Amino acid sequence: MPVAEHLERESKYDADLSADTPQWEGLGAGDPVGSILRAVYFDTPDLRLLAEKITLRWRSGEAEEGWHLKLPASAGRIELQARAEGCDPDRPPDPARMPDELADRLRAWTRSRELVPIARLVTLREETEVPGAGTFCDDLVTATDLIGAGHEGGATTVWREWEFELVDDPDPARVRRVDELVLRYGALPSASSSKVARALGRSAPPAKAAGPGRKPPSVGAFLAVRLKPMRDRLCAQDFPVRTDEHDSVHQLRVTTRTLRSLLQAFGPVLRKGQTKHVSDELRWLASELGTARDAEVRAERFESLAAAKKHAPPRGAAAHAATALAAEEREAYRLAHNEVLAALDSRRYFRLLDALDAYVAEPPVRKGSRKAPAEAALSEAVAGAAARLFAADEALAEATDHAEREEGLHEVRKRAKGLRYVGDLASEASSTPSGPSFAWAAPVKQLQELLGGHQDAVVLRDWLRARAEQGGNAEFQHGVDQLIASERARARKSEAAYPAAISAVRAAWAGIGSAE
Repeated sequence: MPVAEHLERESKYDADLSADTPQWEGLGAGDPVGSILRAVYFDTPDLRLLAEKITLRWRSGEAEEGWHLKLPASAGRIELQARAEGCDPDRPPDPARMPDELADRLRAWTRSRELVPIARLVTLREETEVPGAGTFCDDLVTATDLIGAGHEGGATTVWREWEFELVDDPDPARVRRVDELVLRYGALPSASSSKVARALGRSAPPAKAAGPGRKPPSVGAFLAVRLKPMRDRLCAQDFPVRTDEHDSVHQLRVTTRTLRSLLQAFGPVLRKGQTKHVSDELRWLASELGTARDAEVRAERFESLAAAKKHAPPRGAAAHAATALAAEEREAYRLAHNEVLAALDSRRYFRLLDALDAYVAEPPVRKGSRKAPAEAALSEAVAGAAARLFAADEALAEATDHAEREEGLHEVRKRAKGLRYVGDLASEASSTPSGPSFAWAAPVKQLQELLGGHQDAVVLRDWLRARAEQGGNAEFQHGVDQLIASERARARKSEAAYPAAISAVRAAWAGIGSAE
């Protein structure tokens, strides 16, 4: 079953059953076209998809017959359709047999749970095309709740709903006129995110955004707001990894590490048992992704070197070696990616997601710390992270050989990364996020990036040395020697820039007290 995808952008309105349909004065709208839409919606028994504003339905009896999956997006919703024909509307197909692409999109949310019918909807629709703006849908909906009653024949509700789906690149002025006209005819912005949410009585007004004069959040409130988007991001990155989108393994790994950093930043005010379990399992997931990510990084570096060495002296051997190594590492990545897929289908991974759900729903903040200001807790975390960074720099000064110095620079990099992350969190929780207290953020970022390049060069240099020991023809070995020299030079260049970079961080940090 081929799957089509498009971005759906629409406005939804609640309309009275007796309301007059808008007349599109001066907008050049076409004549309305009627249709009957029949759909059965599916979810887990505990409605996990609905909670994430994800809808899965089987629609029958029209040109769009088949599976429809809608996922939240930053500017609307992503809708995927897998068309099919000839199915009985009262007996939709088994969701276990839906196309793999749709099943994979849902895997991080459904995990191993069964999908069951939750609602049946019949919609009498009249569609009107408004040129340059979109399609207006006047819907009379009859919905049957299949899960609330526990069997078919549950509660039935009827309502009227208006939707306006925008065309690509709509005329903003015409869209505003449509909205004004619809509201003038008595409609109100919908309180429900979807028809199935309303059918199951899950409608709710949108949450109010905090104003600029908001009260600084407590630890409990900050974690409650901060954790869920990160959990959502982790689950949203599951599908790109399964389909091997570029950089997806890296992004999922970054998310797992970011989550762990958040838990570490608030470690003193969190209950240890539950936090340690989630943190350990996130570390496991990052480790499972590590082999594939390392091979991907090497492949990309070798491809870059092959292109650079092809046109720069010394020509020949280095470019050929880099090309051969890039091919080897692409194959290593492919094999490692298969192992990643096995991990993402494992019970351990699904149990991690379940544990993360529970953690997000009720962050285990110690009883005496729930109402403590998050800003104060994070200020302490920032001070501790800065102290560890400067201690690592001081330890580096005591290094007695080059290998020890390289290890010391790696430790400074890790500490800079930790400071940068807790600093970002502190800025979010602060009532003055752009104040002088955060003047050190830019030099810390520059330091981290400098030492990140250094560590990449050191790791690749050592990897190349080990690879050279495996043998090869003379030209290949000569090319590897040239690549080793190139990485050695890259590392030394970063080392030479380190004193100025750490001095900039120390100066910015020392300036906090005088600025305040």
